[in-house]
Amino acid sequence: CDPTSCFMSSAWLDEAGYFFAAETAKHDNLVTVAFEAVEFKEPVVAGARIVFFGDEVKRGKSSITVAIRAVQRSAKGDVEVTTARITYVAIGADGRPSAIFA
Repeated sequence: CDPTSCFMSSAWLDEAGYFFAAETAKHDNLVTVAFEAVEFKEPVVAGARIVFFGDEVKRGKSSITVAIRAVQRSAKGDVEVTTARITYVAIGADGRPSAIFA
């Protein structure tokens, strides 16, 4: 795969992780505090259809850690292309961490 036509953006992983975490935590004001265990497994061809899947890994009082998988879909089948573990912290109106889980 030519490097000019193959890519995977970690920003996509962060955005997918945010939406999964926000839905799970029922809280919209989350910030990324850790991006761990990123593994780029396969190249992604420009124009490919990518689907993201999330799983909750851990929750703290004001944080949630999620595992995100990026899967490239094609007529030949699904191929897992990237995985990451991302931690988000809920921020309250005062700009400080806010409890979201009891």
